[in-house]
Amino acid sequence: LLQFFSATLVEDYVTVCSKTYGYVHGFFDLSPNMGLNWYFFMQMFDRFRRYFVALFTMLQFIFIAPLTIRLHEYPIILVSAFFLLGVLFKPVQTLHDASIGLAMILMAPRTIARMGNASLVSLFAIVVPATLNVMFYWLWLETGTGNANYMFFQCLAYNVFLAIITLDFISASMKRDKALRLTEKLESGKPPSGDTSYAESTKVKSE
Repeated sequence: LLQFFSATLVEDYVTVCSKTYGYVHGFFDLSPNMGLNWYFFMQMFDRFRRYFVALFTMLQFIFIAPLTIRLHEYPIILVSAFFLLGVLFKPVQTLHDASIGLAMILMAPRTIARMGNASLVSLFAIVVPATLNVMFYWLWLETGTGNANYMFFQCLAYNVFLAIITLDFISASMKRDKALRLTEKLESGKPPSGDTSYAESTKVKSE
């Protein structure tokens, strides 16, 4: 709806979109950031560029359908998961994106209770590559004593830790949904699928 209003107000709307959305999602901005795409496209041959631009742009949309079908009853969790996945596949990442995504996770405390220790370790460890990234940025682009590999390794570690938190959050959400479904079946008197012990115990009680 907002895009429609923008198209009616702006005369050359196609040019505006190409210089904003097209510039970002076309991976033309290869300035170093917290993501991984800048390094990947910097090392890529030009003849493969269009293929990988389409691949990396469409890759994040693969998760929309399965997550929506599985977690449609939990809109807050679904929005948080989509936001974190969007951060991981965003062409130009910032620390603000990850901080907003981690803050959105706090709106699902029962899901957080089911997350494992790997997420806790990653949450404290993610501070290290985020801090070193600033230092290597200064060494590489300001003093000229570093190189792109130093900064890329910190970005790689940063995204790995963020991916662990994201995947653990989604996994914990599915485990909670499964537990709630199982509880509803037990309360309604329906045995869980494949569970013969419940049927046997019910038969013994009836006898």
